[in-house]
Formats: sequence, structure tokens, C-alpha cells
Amino acid sequence: MKKIVYFLCIVQSTFAQTSNKIEGTFANAKEKEIRLMGFWGTKDTLFSQTKTDASGNFILSYPKKYIGAATIQVKEITNLIVLLNNENFNINWSDFKDFDRVQFKNTKDNEWFQKAYAINLEVIKRLAGINYLLPLYKMDSTKTGWATNLEKEIIFENTRFQEYQKQLPNNSYVKEYLKYRTLLQKLKQEKKTKEEQLETSSTFLAIDFSNLNLFNSGLAKDLFEEYLKQILNLQNKEEIINKLNAFSEIIKKSANSNSLCLNEYTEFLIKHFEQYGLTEAAEKLALSLLNDNKCVIDNQRLPLLEQYKKMAIGKTAPNLVFSNHSKYKSLTDLNSKYKIIVFGASWCEECKKEIPQFKEYAETFKTKYDAEIIFISIDTDKDKYHEFVKNVPFINSCDFKGWESPNVKNYFIFATPTVYVLDQQNKIVSKPLNAIDTAKWLFEKIKH
Repeated sequence: MKKIVYFLCIVQSTFAQTSNKIEGTFANAKEKEIRLMGFWGTKDTLFSQTKTDASGNFILSYPKKYIGAATIQVKEITNLIVLLNNENFNINWSDFKDFDRVQFKNTKDNEWFQKAYAINLEVIKRLAGINYLLPLYKMDSTKTGWATNLEKEIIFENTRFQEYQKQLPNNSYVKEYLKYRTLLQKLKQEKKTKEEQLETSSTFLAIDFSNLNLFNSGLAKDLFEEYLKQILNLQNKEEIINKLNAFSEIIKKSANSNSLCLNEYTEFLIKHFEQYGLTEAAEKLALSLLNDNKCVIDNQRLPLLEQYKKMAIGKTAPNLVFSNHSKYKSLTDLNSKYKIIVFGASWCEECKKEIPQFKEYAETFKTKYDAEIIFISIDTDKDKYHEFVKNVPFINSCDFKGWESPNVKNYFIFATPTVYVLDQQNKIVSKPLNAIDTAKWLFEKIKH
């Protein structure tokens, strides 16, 4: 693993020095907030925002170096996908209910995309009609010729969109974008034969994951989720873990030539695996990245990976210093059978659900399992912290240093809430996702 210092905000500020413009008129959005959102791997990124005037006119800007998809978002009204390829262009949309009413000027990519959209819609409608009529004609011996013609029509319609894609210039962004969008449609398709599913999966896994065309498409997250959904639907957990490990290795190798893609995609996978309780797959990927000298890891993701190495189950957890507790000064002062460490903050939406849940469990944890809850806050605002922990019946501590807190850094915390269960000797025995998972673990432990 190699380490680099990299921040998205630095890149964005560099981009902002030279920009292209989108000038437009949305007649149905007068004096409305409007913004242009680009894509950064599996996340959105704001390029510009403004307010339309009394006639619905606006000007938005985007970085010259950015080639990819974006959405023009009119607050509480509509979103419009546009393709950005170093063009200053105009857009006029008179009816938000009809994409055909969008008028582009000085932008070939968006004109081609609009035509592709129209062809795709027409193909879907025609195939729906043909597939309805075909079985009826096949049952009628007087319409055998019609049925044959319909079968030929199906072949034609199925290749029509592909033929249009082939005709697009190789240097156009729309050609790449449509390739990813078509693949996403195939992954989402519910009724697939085994052969179709294998072919679709193979096409997905053959993608160059270091390519910025995918990174900036806004489709990477959906593609990942649809492919992972197929794996997670398997019944055997060992098979799931094996397939996730194989997928992780493919992403690591494919994206390794571009550190932006590597860091973004592997972070997404690790967090996704954690979300489904597949810690083994998350840990294997994290350790693989740390132990591979060819992988360049940025300082933003390093704590995420280090947590799996230095805070793994079986390791002894670092001591915690309690800043504002009269009875206990540090973790070592506690002699409970189990210590449940919860990192969170008043501004964390998930913590607002989890801390009340831990509060509900606190008495049971203590009396039934000899388990003490310790809440370590990442707050920097004293008033908000004190309001948040008011009437909390367990140990809580905050040094108001936020992410720079020694407790936070020593535990390699990168997200909230993060929960650890320690034994009496402060060894890590579990890393539950939330309060309910913690309760289940304690129940199972005592039962056995």
C-alpha cells in the first residue's frame, strides 16, 4: 500500500478555475432554485447552483476537465440528465412532463442522447405490442405469415438501438454512457435465462473500472448494487463470501491504475459489505489493500482500512480517556464483563435513532449481562452535545475535538455510529452494526 494525500475539495477548487457554461430557460420554473450536480464515483458532487429569473432563465457552470453525466435539479420539481463534454451549450425546456420538448443547442452529445432515449422508448413500446400479438397469431392458422413477420420485427427492434449506438462517434461521451446504461438495464432485468445472466455478469466484470467515463457517469453505484444484489440473493453464505471476495479482487486489479477509482470503489464495497453484516468480505478487502504495495490509498480512506487491521476481533482495544466523567477517568477503570463502546455525535442522523435504543437496553445490559455502555461523542459544540446526552443512563464522554480527538484517532473511526464490544480484558469480541445487533450478540453469548 502506498499513501497519498488527496481531497475532493482541492480537485473541485482546481476545476473551478476554468469552467464551461450551460445557459437555459425553463418556462415552468420561474424564480426557482436550480443546481448542477456532477458525479464522483458512487457519489454526487455540486458543480454550481443559482436561481432562475422571472422568465425561467439561468446560467450554470461546470469544470472544463469534467467529461461525464450530470443532473440539472430544479428544487421540488424535476431532474434532467445532461451529458457534459467540454461544451458551452444552451437548453430550453417548455414542458417538464415531456422530455421530447427539451431543445438542445451547441451540444452534440445531448442531441444524440435525446435521440437514443426516443429510439429506446419506441422500441420498448413496439416490442410490448408485438409480444402481445405474437402468441395470438401463432394460435391462428390463418395468420401464420403474420406471425413470421412479427418474429422478424422482433429481431429488427432488438438490434435497432444497438445499431444506433454503433453509428455514434468513438470520441463522443454519449457512446460510452449508453454502453453503461444498457448494461444497467440488462442487470436490472428480472426474467433472465442462466445464459443471459452469465453473459450480463461477464460483461459487467470485464468493465475497465479505472475508466473515468464510468467514474463520472452517475451509473457506477447502480451497476455495483445490481451486481451485488445477484450475489446477496444466493442462499449459501460461504458462496456469497467467496463471490464477494472474487469481485473485490477484480475491482482492485482493474481500478488499480487510477487511485481515484480504486479508493472510491473499494470504500463503497467495504461499507456495502458491512451494511449487510458481511464483515469477513469487508476485512479481506481492507487487508488486501493495505498489504499490496501497488495500491495507492489516500489519507481519507486510510482509517477505514486500518480499522480492520488494528481493530480486528481478538485485538486489544486502546485505552479511552473520559473527559467529563466524575467516577471513571478511563476505560481501564471499568471492570465490567463486557464494555460496549459507541462512537457517535449529535449531528449524526443514525445516532439519533441508535442512542435512544441503547438507552432502552442500558439497564438490561448492565443487570443481565454485566455490560457497560460507553458513548464517545465526536461533537465539537458543547451545547448540542449536552442536549444530546441529557438523561442518558450510561457513561458518555466528549473532548470536543471532533475527528481530531485522540480517542477517535486511536480507534480509527471513520463513520458514525461505530460500535465495539470488549471483554473484561479489553479485547475486541464483536463489532455489531447497531444496538439491536449488540443485544442479539449478548443474548447468544450468554445462551451458550
